[in-house]
Amino acid sequence: MRFSRFSHSALFCGLAVLIAAAPARAEDAAEADSAPQSPWEWSGYVTLASEYMTRGFSDSDNKPALQGSVSLAHESGWAAEIWASNVDYNDSWEAKAEIDFYLTYTFGLGPGDMTLGGGYYWYPGASQSLDYDHYEIFASYEAALPNDVATLGAEIYYSPDFFADSGTGVYVTTTADVPLPVVDGLSLVGHVGRQWVEDNARFGIKDYTDYSAGLAYTFDPFTIDVRFYDTNRIGARLRQPLRCARRRQPDLELVRIKAARG
Repeated sequence: MRFSRFSHSALFCGLAVLIAAAPARAEDAAEADSAPQSPWEWSGYVTLASEYMTRGFSDSDNKPALQGSVSLAHESGWAAEIWASNVDYNDSWEAKAEIDFYLTYTFGLGPGDMTLGGGYYWYPGASQSLDYDHYEIFASYEAALPNDVATLGAEIYYSPDFFADSGTGVYVTTTADVPLPVVDGLSLVGHVGRQWVEDNARFGIKDYTDYSAGLAYTFDPFTIDVRFYDTNRIGARLRQPLRCARRRQPDLELVRIKAARG
């Protein structure tokens, strides 16, 4: 399932490597213009985050996260993706990484796009008794309002056997991306979501609402995202195994930098 604090030197080095790749990207684009168009397209991105936030809680114990993705899409709408991140669930580091596998199908519907798919979440190194590995099926819809004043979305996820053997899990969320006219590429972004879990005692927390709000600035191929995250249930999870790290206060994600390459 799918943010964290760097030193200035680490951030600078990451940017330097990515900027150095820019000329090669331009050359690739020029060659692509002269080559026959393929129905397949590879893409990928790397994210440096001050914290891995998912559904309102930290999956990296309030520590930085390095994340990456590689995807293969077909012009028919089918796509496959592998996504990975470091994690820390306060479980003596049994789970050090999360690797997700996605298969999706996207098609136009009305003024927007509908995506149907499934994801399998694998936590290599974690004991089978923790039962972290699980899957979800999901659907999402996203559409731009007239004159592109905003892009709104809605998503729903369902798992018959959610994280840590906590039974049925359902998560719904709405998202918003509102371009700001002050700077080209700058947007106001946010979401509101709700998580339901069948076995709250096993999962470690009662059903809850989470939300975020912040700013995102895109200048190809980079995106910088700064957000405030919170839930309506501040504090520690009720019991082990912890799905998320202890929360003492609302989280302000200082920096999230994403560099994409298509």
